[in-house]
Amino acid sequence: MLWIAGTSVSIEEGGYASRLQQRAMRECGISSINLSIGDQTSLMGCMRVMEHLERMTEGDVLVWEYSLLDSLLTKDAFAEDDVHAARRMAWRRLMERNVSTFVLMTPHLQSPTTRTACEDLIAADASAFGLCCLDVRELFASLGIHNLEPHYRDDRHPRHDSPVVDAIVEKVLGYLRITHGTLAPAIPAPPMPGREQHWRWLDARELARMAGRKPRQFSNSFLKTQAIILRSDEAIDVPQASRIVALGVLSTHDSGGAWCGHPGCPPASTRLQAELDYSFLLRSTGILCVRRAIDKVASAPAWAYGRGTWAGYGQALSSAPGRLLVFGMLYEPAIGVPVADANANSAMTSHSRPRPALVARLRWRLRSLMGRH
Repeated sequence: MLWIAGTSVSIEEGGYASRLQQRAMRECGISSINLSIGDQTSLMGCMRVMEHLERMTEGDVLVWEYSLLDSLLTKDAFAEDDVHAARRMAWRRLMERNVSTFVLMTPHLQSPTTRTACEDLIAADASAFGLCCLDVRELFASLGIHNLEPHYRDDRHPRHDSPVVDAIVEKVLGYLRITHGTLAPAIPAPPMPGREQHWRWLDARELARMAGRKPRQFSNSFLKTQAIILRSDEAIDVPQASRIVALGVLSTHDSGGAWCGHPGCPPASTRLQAELDYSFLLRSTGILCVRRAIDKVASAPAWAYGRGTWAGYGQALSSAPGRLLVFGMLYEPAIGVPVADANANSAMTSHSRPRPALVARLRWRLRSLMGRH
């Protein structure tokens, strides 16, 4: 099986991914599943991999394409350390299942010829994990293309008629022919895990089981996923956590707020932006808890917005209650909670605080909204 996890570059019809999937089946008889979610970072990539990890088997190959938005969105939208840790968590879990990972780095036009600091770290991590890493800048250079701008339709997506698109497909196909169906190469000494070492993952099925419910299936033209539905003022108990690293949600135009249930903590809006004409999109959010002690996830009732609200990247700022649709939760167990008691499912912790810039932005949003109540 060929898996693809990436940004909108990996979703476009006529782009490298759709051509790769067609040729993998036609020339190699290899079927594929695309897990890509546009406008998200490796945090989403990690959650998508964890969501489908049990379906992946020895000899599978996964194309990982998140460097583009990791570089752009860790500047002020996502905590950089969490994004890098999530990527390493996903790569480690893939390695444990003998799934070969091919790292694809597509440059942004802000850095057409030189890697960003974020990309340097991604390439270094790929080397440490023994992964094949392709920087598309190298393909442009091999094609004699030194001015990338005419080969992009905007600041991040290569044009479909650029020869670099087929060059990407050829490189990945060559890797696929060699590695598919074989064990991922053994690494003598994989890098030591960092903050992600005690992170835990719960998918919708596990959250539903803990709550005595059944998850519901959702699908659109891009994907299928399961989610647990929480109506306004409805909550589920979760293992004790000091922090929700990322709550995976289905954002709709009537979504409510994700909330820890404490009266002094503001809900996080999960509402889809009005200008996006989709039935839902997968997004990630944190849950701001001043106590750093979370034992439930709730869809905030109207009164909970009295202290304001906030919205993470990709969500509309809204104080209207509504349904909360959760497809998974990546979290840090509370300090002092034994690992086995936190959750028996998964692996990988950090007790770091959110970056000052993120905290300052949240405080500004809260002050702005509190003036309206």
